[in-house]
Amino acid sequence: MNRLFLATLIGLTASAYAQTSNVDVFLLSGQSNADGSNSYYQSSGNPPSKGPGLTPANAHFANAYSGVKYAYAHANPASSPNPRYLQSSGFQDLKPATWGMMGPEISLGRNLDALHTDDVALLKYTSPGTSLNTQWGPDDNLLYPDMVNFYSGHLATLATQYTTVTVHTFFWHQGESDSGTTYVADYATMFDQLKIDLNLAGLTSVMGMLHEDFLSGTPGNPQSNIGAVNNAITQLSMRSDIANTGSLNAIPLHDQIHWDANGQLTHGDKMYDAYRANFYQVPEPSSSILLLMSSSILLSRRKRL
Repeated sequence: MNRLFLATLIGLTASAYAQTSNVDVFLLSGQSNADGSNSYYQSSGNPPSKGPGLTPANAHFANAYSGVKYAYAHANPASSPNPRYLQSSGFQDLKPATWGMMGPEISLGRNLDALHTDDVALLKYTSPGTSLNTQWGPDDNLLYPDMVNFYSGHLATLATQYTTVTVHTFFWHQGESDSGTTYVADYATMFDQLKIDLNLAGLTSVMGMLHEDFLSGTPGNPQSNIGAVNNAITQLSMRSDIANTGSLNAIPLHDQIHWDANGQLTHGDKMYDAYRANFYQVPEPSSSILLLMSSSILLSRRKRL
């Protein structure tokens, strides 16, 4: 009788695990180094500003990956009140945009899917060459309200598809266009308002550090604004809900400004490492697993009696 009960319990537990009804959601935003670079494998004739494409060893990252539900939007603040000029049609498999652009999401999403047992969704909203101080703030009435609408709209869609929608972390990479003098206050204002507007009091953030050779062309001679922004990111990371990637100086710049597609893979890995080290919590065993374990112990004890 006990063996029959145990076999039945194992079957019920396996059935419950086969029916996923939860989704873990991650948000990504920022400017050009969050937006990405050209992904085309060994393609010639691409604009140099977008990079040479993936190397043969990494070419498979350009393939669609079905493990992540992905939606993206590329925005231009000059197009306000409708900044989005390129975007996915709802959710799709994780892959470069239709014109070949790929950012850190390509490796970040795969890593997150491997880590989390539930489904994973990644929402990306980016706008190249933009300033947090003048274009991303809640009071600027440019990118921020559209970003909130983009995120909330897709979260509402997920809510119709899943029993539980859990939003974990807001990944951010931006700063090359800012002076850095008010960066701490500017980011805190934007991030804290995002928590309120999305009703996500527990939202955390991972901020990407800026490459210190950006635009200078001289290794070891960073521009003053880059140092100021990195100092601000370090200061913001003292908050319990904000972490940073650590230095990204080891990722080569292909044009003194941007990482190429291969560098974006490293960028995504660094974002993932920061999330896992600072905010990931190992799920507790489910009640069915605990019940299964206790039943097994009870059965073994009865055999010894």
